[in-house]
Amino acid sequence: MPKLVAENLSGEEFQSMSTGVPLKRGGKSVGFSVEKETPTEPGKVSAWGEDIANELRLRLPLYASDWSISSQEEAKKIFAATLFAYFTSVLPAVIFGNQLSIDTEGHLSLPEVLMSTGGMGILYSIFAGQGLVIVGVTGPVVFFELTVWTFAKAIDAPFLQLNAWVNVWCGLMHVVVAVGGYTKLVQRVTAFSGQVFGFFISVAYLWVGGKNLVDLFPTDISDDDFDDTASAHKKGGTSVELASAFASVCLAALMYSCAIELHHAKQWRILNDPLRWLAANFGMVATIVACTGLSYAPIFHNPHMDLERLSVPDRSADGPVPSEPRGSQNWFLDLFGSDQEGHEMEGWMVAVAIFPAFMLLVLFFLDHNVSSIMAQESKFNLQKPPAFNYDFAVLGVLVFFCGVLGIPPGNGLIPQAPLHVRALARVEYEDGAGGKREVYAGVVEKRWSNLLQSLLCLLTVFAFPILKAIPQAVLSGTFLYMGASGFYGNGLFDRLSCMLMQAEKRPDFDFVKFVAWPQVSFYTMVQFSAVVTIFLVSFNFFMPEGSAPIAVLFPVVIAVLIPVRERWISKKFTPEELNYLDPPDGGDDDADGEEERPSVSTAEEGEEKSVELTNTESAVAGLGTKA
Repeated sequence: MPKLVAENLSGEEFQSMSTGVPLKRGGKSVGFSVEKETPTEPGKVSAWGEDIANELRLRLPLYASDWSISSQEEAKKIFAATLFAYFTSVLPAVIFGNQLSIDTEGHLSLPEVLMSTGGMGILYSIFAGQGLVIVGVTGPVVFFELTVWTFAKAIDAPFLQLNAWVNVWCGLMHVVVAVGGYTKLVQRVTAFSGQVFGFFISVAYLWVGGKNLVDLFPTDISDDDFDDTASAHKKGGTSVELASAFASVCLAALMYSCAIELHHAKQWRILNDPLRWLAANFGMVATIVACTGLSYAPIFHNPHMDLERLSVPDRSADGPVPSEPRGSQNWFLDLFGSDQEGHEMEGWMVAVAIFPAFMLLVLFFLDHNVSSIMAQESKFNLQKPPAFNYDFAVLGVLVFFCGVLGIPPGNGLIPQAPLHVRALARVEYEDGAGGKREVYAGVVEKRWSNLLQSLLCLLTVFAFPILKAIPQAVLSGTFLYMGASGFYGNGLFDRLSCMLMQAEKRPDFDFVKFVAWPQVSFYTMVQFSAVVTIFLVSFNFFMPEGSAPIAVLFPVVIAVLIPVRERWISKKFTPEELNYLDPPDGGDDDADGEEERPSVSTAEEGEEKSVELTNTESAVAGLGTKA
């Protein structure tokens, strides 16, 4: 679930990561320091093209080492990380592809999402400065494509062509932003905005999952459908629809319950560390497979019900082809063509596409850069410098070509990007205050795992005969799981929960202990009001049909939170209060979702424990062999 917070990075650390000299903290290398004696002011941009030139100067000499594998241990790490990254990328791609097919009436579907996730990933892993960042189609992109779909309907424009020009313009804007060195402005994003964004995404996932289940129920049902005068065919049809809908709800509930339980497997007291790691990180995969298999049991698969399943093209037997509404098997889109309804792309529509393109730029500026920051946090102790501006320019070029191909654009994935880096890390555990703490002793900084997992995502287009067996209800349950699991560790959710509790029963959070409760409530309601506003704008609630320009504004509404935090919130709260309500480290959990907590250990008292997850790598390798 996306968290828009640059966790554990100070402004000085962010700037130091852009230059390439190792930054020491406590005698240990934790990042990269600025070459100048005096750091530039946070958020201040450099001369035109200067940052990209510096990044290329530092990264190009290291490019050959990004591909060399020096030991068998590195190869094992790469193999394990490849499988892990593939499953954590392809399942959301399947889910989002299915949702796009529903939202756009099949104009964008699973083939386009897999082509985007796989194709962009391959090119990004090769040409980006930092090849560890996983890219692909995200949930916010799905919501944005829905607004473009509505926008196209409102102005009678062909959707695919209008969406293509949005991507073309947006890609060019990416390059301008990157060359200008403006990615540093992302430092202004704090936990205030990040918690609102993460909470909104969770609510949106819950809404989509629930709405898809409700839509399965017939809407034109009446008592006449079951009286003696109704035909047997009508009675049977209505009964099958109702039975199928109720069965889908049960299957979605099972999917949600099992996935959310496995999500917390790291907190179990049973099994060992590697098995709990497997259960937590591959639990959603296992649950989807199990629920799909269960859907063919007689209780779900019988003449009295007909479960809807994933819709995939039947034309893919000879290779990947676009979805049917395009009317062509050519991936290169005619940017000035027309749709099947006769709507033609006109010059003024090309100009109008600049407006939603800027909205998409704002969304990607926030989402991708924060994803990149989280994948390169100082806690990972990466030894090679990043290239934030150059990478954003590469992303812009890829978004441009997404427009030419008529596929949805992708950007850095949260939490997949930091989780991929963690999978490449040598993880040790040390005892600390509050329990066991993860320490990253080193990361295999190679591009192979990103390249190979992207290639596997692209090759998934040949697995449509298998994917079409997945029931829609299982995908709806997965949306519910992604929404609910995103609340864990979100500061806004924690404070909302505390507001519903009896005062003396509230957990021992710092904001409970050190901030006056009326101030906590006021800050929380400001954030919650922002979530409600973004949600209503994004889904066009209470707006007349065809009010697409309002929905397209949702990335800007999110961006407006930055000056709200800087200019208004800072005047309503003291610096001490904001230190607890809007903590500099983001206030959320680590990328892997594991909180520091008291641990149960059989080790003798006083014995230091350091565990490497080599058994986990072996288990993942075995899983890949079986698959």
